[in-house]
Amino acid sequence: MRQHRSQPEAVPPVKAAKIVPPERSTGDLEADKAIRAGGGIPGGVMGRLEESPHVKMFHDPTSGTTLGFTDKEQVTPEAVKAKLEASRAQYAAAEKKRLDILAGKK
Repeated sequence: MRQHRSQPEAVPPVKAAKIVPPERSTGDLEADKAIRAGGGIPGGVMGRLEESPHVKMFHDPTSGTTLGFTDKEQVTPEAVKAKLEASRAQYAAAEKKRLDILAGKK
């Protein structure tokens, strides 16, 4: 007797709680301004600005993800936008992979 395999049901995307950390200055007003202009939220600094290495952090307002710039990177609105786009693309690719696995695709 031949068994019929039903098609997998559509799986809704995982709804993560959107928790965006609060704004905290990086300690560099120009960097904070560039982060805001690029679509991010200033997220403080890891380390001390006067020391190397340090990281100027910022948050993605859509996901709450924290990203950063090392002391060797220039903080510009364009660089913030590029980091946000790259991070969002990684999330989208991971979500697609998750849905493909659930749907039985490889």
